[in-house]
Amino acid sequence: MFRRIKSWIRRYFGFSATETKGFMVLVILFPLVLTLPAFLKLVINQNSPNVNTNTQQLDSLVALMEEKIISTKKATVKSKEAIKIKLVSFNPNEITYKEMLSLGLSSAIARRITNYRSKGGQFKVKEDLKKIYGLSEKEFTRLKDYIDLPIARPATATKPETAKKATKFRDRVPDLPFDINKVKAERLVGIKGIGQKLSARIIKFRNKLGGFVTIKQLEEVYGLPEPVIQAILDKGYVADDFRPALLNVNTAAADDLATHPYISIKLANQIVNYRIQHGKFVNLDQLMNIHLIDENTYNKMKPYLSL
Repeated sequence: MFRRIKSWIRRYFGFSATETKGFMVLVILFPLVLTLPAFLKLVINQNSPNVNTNTQQLDSLVALMEEKIISTKKATVKSKEAIKIKLVSFNPNEITYKEMLSLGLSSAIARRITNYRSKGGQFKVKEDLKKIYGLSEKEFTRLKDYIDLPIARPATATKPETAKKATKFRDRVPDLPFDINKVKAERLVGIKGIGQKLSARIIKFRNKLGGFVTIKQLEEVYGLPEPVIQAILDKGYVADDFRPALLNVNTAAADDLATHPYISIKLANQIVNYRIQHGKFVNLDQLMNIHLIDENTYNKMKPYLSL
């Protein structure tokens, strides 16, 4: 029961392990500090002739408890200050929970962004970040120049124009087929429509996945136009003997599981909690017992998991 309460507090408030301990100490000590003086004074007045001496002892005890509460608060504040704020370019569709904290976002806002994405939400332009409840205009203005998204939504191309662009892109693809899990960013830049930013995004997504197990996963790369995807599909391939990097569901911590694009922080916590309650996973199919995992999610995750 105690572990479950700690786990719930940590997930709900976004606390670290140190902050969770401090919070629980405060919750336990606070009512004691409020009620103990009156209780002890009553006992002292009834049982001790030396009221002054006992009152001094009581005051000393209360002072020690107050000092403990203050030191616990300081430790919590110090833990929060340990996260240094550093403004860097970021994509709200890809940034991790810890990276959001390093930008100066509160744990509540970071958690809402993570939850929004886990439910299928996507940020397409800078202004979309304002959808997150509690993000002030001042905070948005502070981050606006660092958001790696367009300022406005691009006009939707007509189907004939899209087909025409796809033909041009295919003409610029290198003649020789290439392994999508080994190709370098410089090679991708050789395709018309892919600059350094998009090529770096493809490589970054590949690294977070642990490698593409199917070439169709390119469609999941944020901001990659359909004509460009088609151009890569024409020449790119996944080697038959390729094996992706694996996450061990029996040993990986929640933070490690949540680094994978297919696993949200909420789902990662549920996997760890299930493991604690039921013991180690005997087979990967047991993951289907977790209510956040449907068949589609499981099939996407499975190639990247091990026991």
